[in-house]
Amino acid sequence: MDTNLLHLGALALVGVLSAAINTVAGGGSFITLPALMALGLPIAEANATNRLGVLLQAGSASLTFRSAGALPSGFAWTTLAPTLVGSLLGATLSITLDEAVVRAVIGVAMLLMLALMMLGPERWLRERPEAASVGRLSQALAFFGMGVYGGFLQAGVGIFLMGGMVMLSGLDLKRANALKSLLVTLLTVPALLVFLPAGLVRWPEGLTLGLSSALGGWIGGLITLRVGPRALRATLIVVILTTATKLFGLW
Repeated sequence: MDTNLLHLGALALVGVLSAAINTVAGGGSFITLPALMALGLPIAEANATNRLGVLLQAGSASLTFRSAGALPSGFAWTTLAPTLVGSLLGATLSITLDEAVVRAVIGVAMLLMLALMMLGPERWLRERPEAASVGRLSQALAFFGMGVYGGFLQAGVGIFLMGGMVMLSGLDLKRANALKSLLVTLLTVPALLVFLPAGLVRWPEGLTLGLSSALGGWIGGLITLRVGPRALRATLIVVILTTATKLFGLW
C-alpha cells in the first residue's frame, strides 16, 4: 500500500481520537500537532494545517449541541468580537515569533487554573448565571487574550475558554463546553485567513484531519451531553495536567 495512504489513514484515526477529546474538554491538538510533525510537516505548517481539523471538529460539535438545545442563547455575542480580534492578532504573530516563551507562560497558567479548580470545585459544579461579578470590560480583555493564544497556537484554547466562561461568566460546565465549541469554530476562521495566503496549509493532510475530526466532534458532542458536571470536571483536570506537562516538555 502507498505510504502516503498509510500516513493519511493513521492521521484519520488520530483525528477521530483528538476531536472526541477536544469536544469533551480540550487539548486534543496536542495529539494532532505531533502527529502532523511526525509526518514531516514543519511546525508552522503543522500549526496551520491543524486548523482545518479544528474548524470541522468544533463546527460538528456545535451543531450537535445546537440540535440538543445546549447552546446558551445570547451569550456568545458578548465574547465573540474580542475573541475574533485576538485570534487574528495571534495567528499573525505565530508566523513571525518564536513560541517557546508562550508555551512556558501558558503552562504556568494551566497549573494555576488547575489549582483554582482543586481549591474551589463548587464554582464548577452548579449553574450560577448570577455569579458573573467580573465587569464586561474585564471579560472582554480576558477573551481577547484567549483569542490571541487561540490564533497563535490553538492547542488547549478550549480549556481557557471553558475556564473563562465558568469562572468569569457563571456558566456551568455543560453549557460552557457547548459554547466553547462554537467559539473555537468561529475563532479558527480569522486564523485560517492568515495561514492560507501564507501557503502554510497542507490540503491532503488538513482535509483528512478535518473530515475525521468532524466525526470525532460528533461523537464527542454526544458523549458530553450524556455526562454530568462532575465527570466533565474530572476530565478537564486530567486534560489540564496533561497539557501543562506537555508544554513544559516533560513528555
